[in-house]
Amino acid sequence: MQAFAVSQRIRSSTLQIVLTLVTSISLSQAVPTNVQSEIYRYNEVDPIPGTEGIDAGPDANLRGLQLGYAWLRSTNLTRADFTGSTLTGAVFSFSRLTDASFVNARINGANFWNTTGFTAEQLYSTTSYQQNDLRGVSFGPIDLAGWDFHAQDLRGANMHRAVVTNSDFTDALIEGMVINEAVGLTREQFYSTASYKNKTLRYIDFVTDKNLAEWQFVEQDLSFSHLGITDLTRANFTGATLSHTRLGGATLTDTNFRSAIISGADLSSTVRKGFTPAQLYETASYQQRDLRDVDFSFNDLGGWSLSGQDLKNASFRYSDLSNTEFLDADISHADFSRSNITADQLASTASYQRLDLHGLNLTGVTLNDFDFHLQNLTNAVFGYTPTDCCEESPDIRNVSFANAKLNNARLEEFRSADQQDGFRTVDFSGADLSSAHVGDFARDAKFSADTTYNQWTRFPPGFDPVARGLRFVRSADGDFDGDGQVLNDDLQALIDHRGSSDLKYDVDRNEIVDHSDVVAWITDIKHTQVGDVNLDGRFDELDLMVVLQIGMYEPDRYYLSQPNADWESGDWNGDGYFDAGDLVFAFARGGYRQPARAAHTVPEPTGVLLCLGGWMHVWSLRRSTTRHALTA
Repeated sequence: MQAFAVSQRIRSSTLQIVLTLVTSISLSQAVPTNVQSEIYRYNEVDPIPGTEGIDAGPDANLRGLQLGYAWLRSTNLTRADFTGSTLTGAVFSFSRLTDASFVNARINGANFWNTTGFTAEQLYSTTSYQQNDLRGVSFGPIDLAGWDFHAQDLRGANMHRAVVTNSDFTDALIEGMVINEAVGLTREQFYSTASYKNKTLRYIDFVTDKNLAEWQFVEQDLSFSHLGITDLTRANFTGATLSHTRLGGATLTDTNFRSAIISGADLSSTVRKGFTPAQLYETASYQQRDLRDVDFSFNDLGGWSLSGQDLKNASFRYSDLSNTEFLDADISHADFSRSNITADQLASTASYQRLDLHGLNLTGVTLNDFDFHLQNLTNAVFGYTPTDCCEESPDIRNVSFANAKLNNARLEEFRSADQQDGFRTVDFSGADLSSAHVGDFARDAKFSADTTYNQWTRFPPGFDPVARGLRFVRSADGDFDGDGQVLNDDLQALIDHRGSSDLKYDVDRNEIVDHSDVVAWITDIKHTQVGDVNLDGRFDELDLMVVLQIGMYEPDRYYLSQPNADWESGDWNGDGYFDAGDLVFAFARGGYRQPARAAHTVPEPTGVLLCLGGWMHVWSLRRSTTRHALTA
């Protein structure tokens, strides 16, 4: 019965979300564009309906109004009356709020940054406070000393530079909260929160020079949190989840990372501040050979052992890799730009041995007499970029790319007049240059009749591939890297180029590259449904399981300071997040459990809601189980 009740509550919550979205859409369509008003929303050009003739100023009567996202910045609102008004997301920053009334007002998401006259009593009088819902409210840098936030939902709230001396955070939810440079914050206050007790501190922003030495983070989930620049000397992260946590520049002397998960973590510029190979080796991620997406940039890693590690998408930019061991490591999509990695180190990797170096970034790396023949170098980068033009040129000569796959690779030169050529005596015999960008050195390179290019290959001005004997092979629509397959890599490339002027990605041919091109790629080129993340031609339970396992679903935007999802992790409507809006966007198109392109009608709302409710129920149970495991 209890499980049934939970399921019913989740379905009710889902229904409320959908109805709210539908109502919002209906209201937005009904608003006339010629209404005269004094108050505007910060993200719209039209005035707020119902505020005609109202001047936002001292003694203004703004009772009972829908003022969500109203722009009231730098305004004297002394004695203004907001009783019973909806102020969700309203901007009051730098305004004077002396004796203003907020009785029974809803203020979640409102911005009170650097206001004057805003008091604890005003806050306590709001409906949001009384319902323990202060999500996303910005309080910095207000003096909040002694204020009572007991049991409040402060997820995504901002207290940057606020004074919180003796403030009560007991049992408060603080996931996603910005508390960098908060004055007077103690470890006792931090430990008293419900989020700390439940070991759920995701998206916390602590970035500052704050001293967190010896703080205890044992088994805490700090995924996507920002702890950069902080002093974490002797802090304890035993068993913690630091996935995609930003620790760049932090002091890590004697910090305990035993059994911690660090995949995706930012560890840039930490070696000079105490981070050692022994600390890396004791992490769960290292022991499980999973260092994917870890940022090791700007570090001296000389002599460290990374043999056998999964280093996909890891970054070693500007790092000293003298005698670093990469034996049998997977380095696809890794970034070695401006590092001193050698040809011998590359040749020792598992990626090189299986002829798969796709996505590798070797910008500015010296590679003399190196053999890349037969390698898959799709999306790889060599040479220089415009920002490197005044640095010492890499020396890349006598390099063989014979029979290599250089699809969508960049082999370009940007150098000043006094720099010598970086690429010399390069062999492209039999190479696939489809969609590649090839620099001026191509004029002196070696080609053969088996060297191929496509409609998107870029050669230097005046270079005639036909005259040089190259063979043209047209790539299929949507195959942006020209590898002969229309896959996820092509979809991600399209997503990454939204907003660009590169009409190569203009799938719907309207001369604009935006999310409509993504939908067109899915439906018109791949002939499948929105929501089909594994691109098997159907949108079904398998796709929901994929996004479930990736775990980027956040029903509450207040957690997130910036977009964090892509197509594969559930961002189907193109806003950078995976939330209820994506589920509605996908289900409303009628493609769930339908054959490819078979459904174009919207299903009955009940069916959609059942799907949504069932999926969110599974997700909720998973999150609950995960948290229980952490606290057990």
